[in-house]
Amino acid sequence: MKLVRSLPENYKSFDRDLFPSLGKEITFNKPEINSYKNVLLSGFNLFSINNFQFLNKLSMAIDFNLGTINFSKQMLSYIFKNKKIRYDSNYIWIINDHCFNYYHWTAEALPRLLLLKNNSIYKKVLIPNTWKERDFIFDSLKLLGFTYELYNPQFLNFFTQIISPNHLGSTGNFNPNYMNIVRNELKAGNSENKRFWILRKINQSRYIKNIDNFEKLLKKYNIEKIFSDNLEYYQEIELFSKASFIGGVHGAGLANMIFMDKNSKVLEVKTKNVEKSNAFYAMADSLDLKYYYFRTNSNEDDDGLTLDLEQLENELSTVFKQN
Repeated sequence: MKLVRSLPENYKSFDRDLFPSLGKEITFNKPEINSYKNVLLSGFNLFSINNFQFLNKLSMAIDFNLGTINFSKQMLSYIFKNKKIRYDSNYIWIINDHCFNYYHWTAEALPRLLLLKNNSIYKKVLIPNTWKERDFIFDSLKLLGFTYELYNPQFLNFFTQIISPNHLGSTGNFNPNYMNIVRNELKAGNSENKRFWILRKINQSRYIKNIDNFEKLLKKYNIEKIFSDNLEYYQEIELFSKASFIGGVHGAGLANMIFMDKNSKVLEVKTKNVEKSNAFYAMADSLDLKYYYFRTNSNEDDDGLTLDLEQLENELSTVFKQN
């Protein structure tokens, strides 16, 4: 599968440096599901005993091999310390080492899970026990009809068989077919033309310090403020399914665009720290959403950032000019 991304709705030629992939063809591998026998797992390092090779292309956002010598030393150490655990064959692998994050779970793990579901493969999903506080992981698995098994990443785990789909796209590139399958599976109803802005709490690097005047600007455009960190996963689905617009500073909360109807609008505030990241631009494009951006010269610091509200209003007026 190949595609060329659409331009951002408010693209400016002098911002070309922000979007290095513009006009370039992006290729996606054919979705595959493979079964691997006799696999060792330590942390996020998957190692096939039968083939004597790493399977980290399945388990790392960026493929990284521990190295057979170091891994062998680690394996022997674990065996000596009696930390080897044997599992049976009823397990599937869909995560990479970044999927504790809401954005990576939504955009990278769930499409792989839906590929398995569409092929009627329902087995326990392996999740590290260090992620057990990430409620959105377990809530989404339950909604999609899957159970899970917590493994200890500090132990050497042995599996007689693991079933795993390949990555459906590299980090920052998303297969539109499977992103839309995720949306169709989880979305709760149609848009009610709600407008939401996702905010961070005080004393966080993406907190908006000139918040009082910023909230006046939101009110002018009938945009409700949302602290998505306070919401249960089911609440996020219900809320953002009603949205025709969401905005926010670059961050995982923008991944809630996956619950929006096609042709809805997304505005991302790009701070200096992350302005070259195209993750949410690519995500919006894969979901047939209208993507806007606001390039700010502000840097994130420990207690937040200050936005140029006059410039931001110019962008908001562009977003809503047809409304």
